[in-house]
Amino acid sequence: MGEVTIRDARQGDIPALLRLLGHLDPPGEVPAPPAAGTALDAIGRHPGMRLVVAEVAGEVVGSVMLAVLPNLSHHAMPFGQLENLVVDEAHRRLGVGRALMGWCMETARAAGCYKLQFQSRNHRKASHGFYRRLGYQALTVGFRRYLRGTPPPPA
Repeated sequence: MGEVTIRDARQGDIPALLRLLGHLDPPGEVPAPPAAGTALDAIGRHPGMRLVVAEVAGEVVGSVMLAVLPNLSHHAMPFGQLENLVVDEAHRRLGVGRALMGWCMETARAAGCYKLQFQSRNHRKASHGFYRRLGYQALTVGFRRYLRGTPPPPA
C-alpha cells in the first residue's frame, strides 16, 4: 500500500464518501448526493468541524469527521467528538484507520482539547479491538434516542 494522505473533503469526494458511509449506515440511510453536498458545505462552514478523507494513490479509502466543541467543565477546555470513522474494507488493517485517528488526536491536541471521544456500536467488536490498541478505553455507557428516520436494527 502507498502513503496515506489526509486532507479536507471536497465536493468531488461525495461519491466516494457515500460509498464509504454505506459501510456504516443501514440501507436507505445514506443521503442522496445533493443532500450530501449541502451537508458537506455546512460542515465546512461550522466552526470547529472538519470532515477529512484518507487517500492512497489518489483514491479516497477512508474518512472521519471531527468536531472541536467548547466546554464549561474541565477548566473550560474544549473536547473533540469524532464521528463516522470509516475505512474501505479492502484497505483495513493497512494503517488507514490509524492515520485518521492520529490526525484526529493531533488536531484535537492542537485545539487544546482535554479529551477525544466517540461512540462505536456494540456489534463492531473488531473496531473495539482497534480502538483499544490505540489506547482508548470504554469508560462510559452511551445513550441515544433517534429523533428522525428509522432506528437501526438492534445490535
